[in-house]
Amino acid sequence: MAVACSTSAFTCQPLDDALRAIHELGFAHVDLLAIEGWAHVMPSDLVIDYEATVERVQNLLRRYALTPVAINASVGPLLHDRSAQACAVRDAQTRALVRFMTDLKIGVMTLGPRETDKSRPQEEVLRAAAASLRDTLAITGPAGITVALECHINSVAETVAASLALLDSVPGLYVAYDPSHLVMQGVDLAETLALMDHAGQVHLRDAGRNAMQKPYGQGEVDFDWLLDTLQQRGYRGPISIEYLDMGGAAVEPDILAIYGRCLAHGLA
Repeated sequence: MAVACSTSAFTCQPLDDALRAIHELGFAHVDLLAIEGWAHVMPSDLVIDYEATVERVQNLLRRYALTPVAINASVGPLLHDRSAQACAVRDAQTRALVRFMTDLKIGVMTLGPRETDKSRPQEEVLRAAAASLRDTLAITGPAGITVALECHINSVAETVAASLALLDSVPGLYVAYDPSHLVMQGVDLAETLALMDHAGQVHLRDAGRNAMQKPYGQGEVDFDWLLDTLQQRGYRGPISIEYLDMGGAAVEPDILAIYGRCLAHGLA
């Protein structure tokens, strides 16, 4: 079970600096952000100039002796946008991401659902999102890529119930199990076991009620229970420590503290 550091901790820095920082923290594995409009690898760049983009990333990974085990991706169109243009862009960017993952031998794609559409009935939005996810899996499936939908606050997959509904509607879909988005809603982790059993990826950071991120030990995530339960329930996929560089406070001590808990549980 590889434990990686996500480049989300260094979004204010270019990929070169982010990977150097992760290497200096002692990690051998990395989770790359590939979220359109945010940081590090843009799906649109992969469509426009694939060769130059992938060569740049490969060279940096070699320079810092890092093995990518997952990407955290989001294409330009929102999941619930089923317009012809959105579907065409989604298709092109997804195909480019699959090519990128195949060339870098990455097997897991966390897919960020992004914001929902609160002006439409939730059931309608869920149906539209499910259709887009089925399109995505039709592309990723033949490449053997695991797609794990992030159960993200303020998204179509915000709640345990909504996430399970999407799993029922999209055969072959997994979830990126991230307790921070649930803890901040006041959900007890014992109520999330159904999601854990569908995990294709795990993201870790401390969090509290109404706070998606807190310094390690100041939140409500019981990491010992969480890591023990993941192992007991047979999870064998990658784990990514996913702190965000927001608010100006250094997150390296929190990353290292959670990495230490993982090592104490025999994970590396």
